[in-house]
Amino acid sequence: MTVPRTLNRAAWASLSVVAGLLLASFFLHPLGIAGGALLCGLTLFAALRPYESLQVLASFGVVYEYGAGFPHHLKHLPTVAERVPNLKMVLCHMAKPPIKDRVWSPWADQFKAAAQFPNVYCKVSGLNTPADREHWSAEHLKPYIDFAVECFGARRLMFGSDWPVLTQASTYSQWFAM
Repeated sequence: MTVPRTLNRAAWASLSVVAGLLLASFFLHPLGIAGGALLCGLTLFAALRPYESLQVLASFGVVYEYGAGFPHHLKHLPTVAERVPNLKMVLCHMAKPPIKDRVWSPWADQFKAAAQFPNVYCKVSGLNTPADREHWSAEHLKPYIDFAVECFGARRLMFGSDWPVLTQASTYSQWFAM
């Protein structure tokens, strides 16, 4: 199977239901790279009516990028997945597991709980920043990536970079070579 290489950006926004309708129509605009949508995903922050807004996005087929920049954000994902089951969601950065401290709990339990929902996907990205930024290697990240494969399976995982944040711990080339 050939996987197409695309250039996509995710937008960050705070939405009400009306704003969700307007923004979702933006995703359907015929402009963009190779005639595709201008944006491929959306991250919401502090929505006034979050579940209604997410339902609007789901009705337009918009993918919601769940911006879990810290492990404690992960505990809410199963609730969102359950309340809006027709919304495809991408867990960003594997919720930044505590790699540097080599601590698995509660991150691993919450990660596994999120993976139980078939509408949740996971982006393997930005793992170099929660690792030891000066001395990380692929070997430090491998147990966490293996766990992601075990929980989500290869079909619900994707690779990303978290650029430009990843440059705090490596170059883009170093991350991509990993």
